[in-house]
Amino acid sequence: IRFGIGHGQLPEKQLEAVTLDFAHHKFDVLIATTIIESGIDIPNANTIIINRADMFGLAQLYQIRGRVGRSNRRAYAYLIIPSKLQDNARKRLETLIEYESLGSGYQIAMRDMELRGAGTLLGTKQSGIINSIGFNYYNRLLTKAIENIQAEKPKELWLEEESQNIERLRIESDYYFPESYIESEKERLEIYRKMLEFDEPTQFNDLKSELRDRFGDIPAQAQTALKYFQLRLYIKKIGLESMKMRKNKIIIEFNTSNMPARSLLTNFVGKFNYPVKIDATKGFKMIFQVNHKQEKYSEFMINKSLKMAEYLYDNLQ
Repeated sequence: IRFGIGHGQLPEKQLEAVTLDFAHHKFDVLIATTIIESGIDIPNANTIIINRADMFGLAQLYQIRGRVGRSNRRAYAYLIIPSKLQDNARKRLETLIEYESLGSGYQIAMRDMELRGAGTLLGTKQSGIINSIGFNYYNRLLTKAIENIQAEKPKELWLEEESQNIERLRIESDYYFPESYIESEKERLEIYRKMLEFDEPTQFNDLKSELRDRFGDIPAQAQTALKYFQLRLYIKKIGLESMKMRKNKIIIEFNTSNMPARSLLTNFVGKFNYPVKIDATKGFKMIFQVNHKQEKYSEFMINKSLKMAEYLYDNLQ
């Protein structure tokens, strides 16, 4: 086996000669530093061994791995790592394993920014604290700050809209994806994030099908979680102040500045045919007395609340 060596300390002409010799197969193995990270296109190279891969940045590893597999020949990348890894190094390597398809550079760049933290827009730092709050939340904070500046109210206090909506819904049952159903914490968090970003109720049907395909039958707690987040979206779309389930009551509080038509409310009460009390002392609330003899009380209540919210949503469109 013939070897060649290339690194940044070599004179330019000599380094070029080594690269061309390797491309023309005048030797078999090129031992090199990260200087081969970009600008090298050798289709015949189909194997790369990266020593101490845990010491490289994510973007670096992605670029170096891309030095092989540049033709129709199957390629291999071997990453040598120590037995004990730091948490960030492990996450970088897991990202490379997860995103290995063609065109995955964007996802890798996003994950790299989450791990390192985005730089300051008006400063010189190239890393930040985004990893501690999440990229999506960081973007919402930034968007709201820009809106305040444009409105010439840079010091205006504001509450995150999403957290307000979460507090507007209260149910009397547990809702979560159990570890026995989805083992990976990362997968569970991704599904929660996805549901928070839904803007159409029909998207939950697609998610249910996806969950059944990937993880099997959906357990009770997970089904309740799906209903909870769908109900939460309905509340946001309808513009309700709150919706709460308490004992045998479903309490719907409307926004007095965005009330539905009286005819719709009349039809709404007739549709569900439960005793209802109107409370207009503070705002406008409809309190339905839901008497039933169901064994699964919590499930019945959230299903009934979902039907009520769905009716309001469909008739307000």
